[in-house]
Amino acid sequence: MTNREIKQKVNLFRKNNDLSSVQYDSLRKATEKMGYTVVEYNHILNDEDVQSLIDALHISDIILRSKGFIYADADYRIVFIHEDLSDTEKMYILAHEIGHIYLGHLSNSPIIGKDVQDEYEANEFSHFLLHSSGKGKLVSIAKNHRRFITCMFVIIMVLLIGTLIVRSITSEKRYYGEYYITTTGSKYHEKNCIFVKDKENVRRLTKEKFESGEYEPCQTCLP
Repeated sequence: MTNREIKQKVNLFRKNNDLSSVQYDSLRKATEKMGYTVVEYNHILNDEDVQSLIDALHISDIILRSKGFIYADADYRIVFIHEDLSDTEKMYILAHEIGHIYLGHLSNSPIIGKDVQDEYEANEFSHFLLHSSGKGKLVSIAKNHRRFITCMFVIIMVLLIGTLIVRSITSEKRYYGEYYITTTGSKYHEKNCIFVKDKENVRRLTKEKFESGEYEPCQTCLP
C-alpha cells in the first residue's frame, strides 16, 4: 500500500469517527466503535478479570515483552496496552494498532503485527494520523473553535464597517462643499466648470484651503 493510499485511509478514519482532535480517549472510543475492546494490563500484577483473559488466551509471554498489541480471532478482538504508560505513549501505540485494523492486516495468526510490511504501513498510518498536515490542523482548529471564530469574524466586520463609516464622515468634514481647484489656479469651481472639467490636475477644495484665503470663487461658474 502506498503512502497516498494510507493517507486516504487516515482521512476516511478521521471522517468516520469525527476526529477533530486526536487524543487517547478519542482513539479508544473509535477502536471500540470498530468492535475491538481496549484492555490495559501490567507486566507484574493485573486485575483478576484481566489476568484470567491473559491466561485463557495463553499470551503471558507476549504480555511480558510488549507495550501493546492486537489479539484477534473468531471469539476475541482485543487491543492490549500497558497501563503504566503515559496517555501520550498509549495514544501512539493505539494509533499504530488502529493502523493494523483499518488497513486490513487481519491474518490467520491471532497476534497481529508480525509481518514487516504490515508494521511499516501501521507506522505510516500512525504518523499521518497523529501529525496531520497544516490544512488538517486548520480544519481541526476551525471545528473546535467554530463559535469563537464566528464571533471574531463578526466583531472584525463590525469594526471594519465602523472604520469605513468614520472615515467617510471625517472625509466629508475635511472638504468645503462640492468645489474643486487646480494645482496652478487661484479660484475654486463647481464640478462641471469648464476650467476644471476633464482636467487631470484637479482636486477637491478642503476646508483648510478655503479658510487660508488663497482661493476665491470662479467668476464663470460662481459669479
